[in-house]
Amino acid sequence: DVLFSSVAGAGWSQLLLVQGLQQDTLAQNVAAYWQTAGKTTQAWDFSPALDWQWPQLGQVRSYALHSSTDLLHSSAQLALDLVQNGQRPVALITQDRHISRQMRAVLAKQGLRIRDETGWKLSTTHAAGTIFSVLQAALAPHSSAAQLAWLKAALGPAHAALLALEGYIYKEKTLASLDKPATAAAQKIAALCAELLPSITQLAQLLSGRQRLDDWQQRLYSALQLHGLAAQLEADDAGSACLQALEAPSSNSRSLSLVQFAAWVRDVLESGNYLPTQPADCDIVFLPLAQMLGRDFAAVLLPGADSERLPLYQPKLTVFSPAQLALLGLPDAQAQAATLQQAWLQAACNPTLHALWAQVEDGQERSA
Repeated sequence: DVLFSSVAGAGWSQLLLVQGLQQDTLAQNVAAYWQTAGKTTQAWDFSPALDWQWPQLGQVRSYALHSSTDLLHSSAQLALDLVQNGQRPVALITQDRHISRQMRAVLAKQGLRIRDETGWKLSTTHAAGTIFSVLQAALAPHSSAAQLAWLKAALGPAHAALLALEGYIYKEKTLASLDKPATAAAQKIAALCAELLPSITQLAQLLSGRQRLDDWQQRLYSALQLHGLAAQLEADDAGSACLQALEAPSSNSRSLSLVQFAAWVRDVLESGNYLPTQPADCDIVFLPLAQMLGRDFAAVLLPGADSERLPLYQPKLTVFSPAQLALLGLPDAQAQAATLQQAWLQAACNPTLHALWAQVEDGQERSA
């Protein structure tokens, strides 16, 4: 590993290891290695271990809501009230991604300035949905719904020819009869849709057969150029990030089918993260609980502080046995629980920690 190479140690004489919420085996091994090699190494704790009697703990307020809908509405209203009362910035802990995404939409609509430090997978962006719609149209050439989905993404739902095509499909239930328009009505619709029908055929020709990955990458970009989809994606931050991830060079030289290529696209976008441009000054900061270490906020908001989302002990955390975890240098359930408790206490060092949870979700009772 490069961290243990002579090149890595050539330009320095002292290593300072700052410990976070839990011990990092790799960092400890690197420090031990270079100490043996004659370097000076020191280990510092970023923060002392906290307990419930820590004098700097702030006020913790708990809110028991009836349902998940109440949880969302109450959390959003509380965040808005805190900001309007001058308690900003507010840290909003993203313990539940579903709640967090809904909260972000609600608070942004209220005009609050938001900084999201969690990001989200490229596959969940609108741009990825556009790319998937093109692939799905190629995978299902006889599906009227699949063809309309990608054409709407490219042209917009109000496009005149697209409306004509959609109206004809609604009446005839299929695209197939447009291939050989026998009636005057079909001929008229075919004429209105003259710019769309060739592109459906062109898409099927571009994304067909078996190709090498680099050929598929070029073919996908050419397919996205139909009706200007590539230009739309390049003008969008998330779209540009998706295209860059999909255009990255690969050593894969195998011949792939369209189904295999579509699976590759999904895997690439699933593994990539998108973080939008962040405002310098903000009202709300979305961040994970573990990133509260060393941060100061006017208030902390934690929606979903229940036993399911915030378990202090997970005995079945992994398939590895305690001995295997120790051999691999991975934390066991007790260590994970201790880390989570320290993260909670770090968040509680802010002036006020508001913990909200729903008593009933999906028909099941929850506990705090």
